[in-house]
Amino acid sequence: MDVFGADGKLKKEDLIGGAGYADCGLGVDAAGNIYLGVNIKPADKPYPAAFMGKLPDKPWVWWRGEERAVPWRYSYYNSYLWHWGAVMKFPPTGGAFYGHHPWNLRRADYGEPTPFDKLANAPADVVSYRSAYLGYEVKAAGALWRHAGCGIVPSSGDGLQPGPGCVCYVSTLAVDEYGRVFAPDVFCFSVEMLDTDGNQLARRGRYGNSDSAGPGSKVPEPETGSGSFVFPAYVSANEGKVFVLDSVNRRVAVVSLQPTASAECVAP
Repeated sequence: MDVFGADGKLKKEDLIGGAGYADCGLGVDAAGNIYLGVNIKPADKPYPAAFMGKLPDKPWVWWRGEERAVPWRYSYYNSYLWHWGAVMKFPPTGGAFYGHHPWNLRRADYGEPTPFDKLANAPADVVSYRSAYLGYEVKAAGALWRHAGCGIVPSSGDGLQPGPGCVCYVSTLAVDEYGRVFAPDVFCFSVEMLDTDGNQLARRGRYGNSDSAGPGSKVPEPETGSGSFVFPAYVSANEGKVFVLDSVNRRVAVVSLQPTASAECVAP
């Protein structure tokens, strides 16, 4: 991540260095904190807590001919492990990743090595994670927190040539004027709202295909189709509203953050 001024001139190179080439989604709050969609995971917790033990935690690609139980037998690759990333917060001073770039990519295609390519260059006190798919060690320096449950964030090749995925499946996240972070989670058909400390304030959305379009449609309930998604990967926020692009349903949903009910409490 580089920083440019209003005049288009480079102000700061590698404010966040060494990110994977498929890490996606970027937001900045009023205090200058940076939020980035990154696909790295703790070695023992590759999924959000509610899904641990319910999804296979090993990678595969179909041409390896591995025998797997139904329904996983028919899938091309483990898309949950490949695409389920996280939101990471960095301070205005930035941060860095070490070892996140696939080790065997041809440098003729991807340029010369950088200091971020080697784990040995990481500071001694940084946090160790694992890459999205094959579990290579990745170290993150400067991050304030990591919140699991942001997807679709492709892994960064992970040493596979060719890899089983495509980096055209990306996502965006958003930060509003109050510092609330809105992170898409296509695997839960929803968008998470986080506070500046990474706590979940709310989750908006549930599964609904193109027939779920409110009154007069094939699936009239809920009354509005704005809360039903298939692939809500692209999010923007402004003036008390969240805009969610659901590319599979081919529509943009506008979700209001205004309360539907209120109560008054008189403080002594």
